[in-house]
Amino acid sequence: MVSVGQVKELRRLLFSGKSLAFSARMTEMSDKTARNYRADDRLPTQRKTQRAYRTRPDPFAEVWPEVQQRLEDQPRLKAHTLF
Repeated sequence: MVSVGQVKELRRLLFSGKSLAFSARMTEMSDKTARNYRADDRLPTQRKTQRAYRTRPDPFAEVWPEVQQRLEDQPRLKAHTLF
């Protein structure tokens, strides 16, 4: 994973006239990754996208209506008591 600091340093080195290979070595990333960040003005945190899918099944899907009802009836219940 490439950090924001690495990309900023890469851009600083490239702007100062250093070669892509040298700049990539100095920032500890591959030439291909450096090439991608040179072509894209966004930082790594700006390149992330929101997932529109679940990564695993919801473990509370079956019991959630019951839990929600108990919380509405007794809002002071703690998670330990519920589960």
